[in-house]
Amino acid sequence: MQTSSTIFLFLNLSSGEIFIIFLFILIFFGAESIPKIAKSFGKVMFQIKNATDDIKRDIKESTDNIKKDIMDQAELSNPVEDIKKELSNPVEDIKKELDDSVKDIKVD
Repeated sequence: MQTSSTIFLFLNLSSGEIFIIFLFILIFFGAESIPKIAKSFGKVMFQIKNATDDIKRDIKESTDNIKKDIMDQAELSNPVEDIKKELSNPVEDIKKELDDSVKDIKVD
């Protein structure tokens, strides 16, 4: 829960500036309307906070889904291992043929 001092620190307002703003509101709007203005300000701040929380949650869900998709794709296929398997069979076949041909050659 944010306090008013946290909000004002976020807006980078000093206590003198806050006093001047409060005095301005008091002079131009009157004492009766200050609670209404404060209530409206509180509602706006609450809506802004909810909107930013929703955006943060949506971004987090999107990135989590992307990470999950990438991890699933990585688990399904490992290109390095696939290449090793493809290359190991012909190499083994060539090695076997060479060994067989060396055995066939008689050394006198």
